[in-house]
Amino acid sequence: MSVDDRRQQDLSHIERMIGELERQTPGERGIAERNPVTRPDYWRDRIHGLVTPSETTVSTIKHAAVLLERLARLSEKLEQRDEPCQRK
Repeated sequence: MSVDDRRQQDLSHIERMIGELERQTPGERGIAERNPVTRPDYWRDRIHGLVTPSETTVSTIKHAAVLLERLARLSEKLEQRDEPCQRK
C-alpha cells in the first residue's frame, strides 16, 4: 500500500466519523463532548496532519478540502446551537 493509499484510507475513516458527528442529536452531543474524538477540532487536526507532507497528491488534497468544509459547517452549527446556552 502506497503512502497516498494510506492517506486516502485515513481520510475515508475521517469522512465516516464526520458523518457520525453530523447525525448526533443535541442530547447525544452533551454526553459525547467530553471525548476528544467527538469534537470537530480533533478531526481537523488529523486532516491537516495527513495533507501537510509535500508529496501529498492533488486528489488527497481535494478530498481533505471537502472534509474540512464539512467540519467548518458542523462547527458553525454547534456554535449556533450552544449560543443560547451561553447567554443564560
